[in-house]
Amino acid sequence: MFGRQGTILHIDLTTRGHYVEKPDESILRRFIGGRGLAGWYLRPFVTRAWDDPSMPLLFFTGPLVDTPSPTATHLVVMSRSPQTGTIGDFSVGGALGPAIKRAGYDGIVITGRCDFLCGIEIENETVTITDAAKLKGAAAERARAISNEKGASAFIGPAAENGVRFAGIIMD
Repeated sequence: MFGRQGTILHIDLTTRGHYVEKPDESILRRFIGGRGLAGWYLRPFVTRAWDDPSMPLLFFTGPLVDTPSPTATHLVVMSRSPQTGTIGDFSVGGALGPAIKRAGYDGIVITGRCDFLCGIEIENETVTITDAAKLKGAAAERARAISNEKGASAFIGPAAENGVRFAGIIMD
């Protein structure tokens, strides 16, 4: 389908495994845009607690991401809000949306829980769960510098590490 890669990457932090799903084209047509598709993936989990390890954290691009169209860098991040218990989502620009699309995915579904502070690295078709202990306590801007990555990134800071329920995710 034009504007779509047709694949969703699922990452389980508990097992440190991953797989690629190819959703039926009818789903991609029915739930257009990052928010629509993310909502479709979140729907089966909305009755679970926000901190249930099976509650997904979703990063989804729309069909215009990585095209010359205005706002073509935006992606939607969605899950259940720890602050309100309702569905929480935000749209953000930057390099991460196009990087997800260039990696061959329309979205990433992250579930599970690691027993250590971890990172996820995606390069070509290789997905690696990494130990991010060297980033513990670092402000998101400093974490980006420490990680010395050349690609797109998303980081949490000390507030999220310490369980602040309204902490955010910093992109790039």
